[in-house]
Amino acid sequence: MLISFLLGVICYLLLIMALNNMVAHGSIKKAFDLSEIIGNISNLGWEKYIGTVLFTVIVFVIINMAVGIVLSILSVAFAAALNNQAIVISIVIGVIEAFFVSSYLTVFFSRVYGSIYRESIK
Repeated sequence: MLISFLLGVICYLLLIMALNNMVAHGSIKKAFDLSEIIGNISNLGWEKYIGTVLFTVIVFVIINMAVGIVLSILSVAFAAALNNQAIVISIVIGVIEAFFVSSYLTVFFSRVYGSIYRESIK
């Protein structure tokens, strides 16, 4: 299990730079150019790269936890007020989470990872 976790982390770190490399060059082949990807990460510095990714993931977890708590409290409050119509409330809360929270977090991740790539090719 530990080996699988470590391989997953390594693949995730390479995936971020691979996707940015693919988009920057407009070629799927560039997503698999491992020497260029590792070179870009080395240009930025492994410590800075891993630190930025780790910080971004921590921010993601904190925001998701906070939103989850707030939406759970709202869900319970609305369920009590609307005579236990939990299905309708769950759908509304799910739509709010999908349209607002998830979309903004996706934009946040994309912007941070694009900035990492832009800085690595300078």
